[in-house]
Amino acid sequence: MTPNYDLILRRDGEIKIKQILAININDAIVKRKLERSDLKGIVFTDQNVESFM
Repeated sequence: MTPNYDLILRRDGEIKIKQILAININDAIVKRKLERSDLKGIVFTDQNVESFM
């Protein structure tokens, strides 16, 4: 399974979280460039722990 990453974005003055699938952190960075919002962070989501067990 591909790991999930959470993009933390600022949209219209509000903080939003969008979950994406990415091979690794570099893939997540490339995918976030497609976003039209201000990126504030990328987080390896806790849901990945369940996927690996």
